Order: sequence, then structure tokens, then C-alpha cells
Amino acid sequence: LKEEGGKSAGELDNLIKQMEQTETDIVNKIINQQTINRQNNILTRMLQHEKAQAKQEQEQRRESTEGRDLIDNSNNQFLEFNKLKNRELELFKQVPPVFSPYYKEKVNDFFYKFER
Repeated sequence: LKEEGGKSAGELDNLIKQMEQTETDIVNKIINQQTINRQNNILTRMLQHEKAQAKQEQEQRRESTEGRDLIDNSNNQFLEFNKLKNRELELFKQVPPVFSPYYKEKVNDFFYKFER
């Protein structure tokens, strides 16, 4: 456990003992200034712990956006490349060169594998 902003194991044990002592005092109807001071101390420490825990949770919720810019940019580049590739494939298909049947089959196989 953290020392700063949190409680060590010893502090938590001490706090539990104080809570038990306060409970015993209340059950035995022995409420004096010492009981009130102990209860105030417990409340203060619990509020400090709650504040530290909320701060820690807030720090864990932070997110980095630096990498997202790179991903968006690379996605745009990929989409642009994909459009260009499809445009070129369509151009090749529209203007069929005069090939022998063997080469036509090879070209068709190439385009089939390229489109995947």
C-alpha cells in the first residue's frame, strides 16, 4: 500500500482497533470526550482515504490520444491506397490487352489473387 495519500497496513489495523474501541464504548454507554475525539479521528482518516482513492481512480481513467492520431492517419492512407488499387484494377480490366489464351488465364489468376 502507498504511504502517500493512502494508508499502510499498520495504519489500517490501528484504524480498525479504534473503530472497535468506539463500538465497545457505545455499547457500554461510555461516551466521553475521548470517544468523540477518536470518532472524529476515524472520520477524518476515512475521508482522507476516500479522497486519495478517488484521485487514484481519476488518474487511472486518463487515456492517451497520441496513438489514435497515428492510427487514424494510417487508416486514411490505407483507404487511399485501396481506392487507388481498385481504380487501377478497373482500368486494367476495361482495356484488355491482346493476349493468347494462356496469358489471359495467367492475368486473370493474377488479378484474382491481387483482389483478395
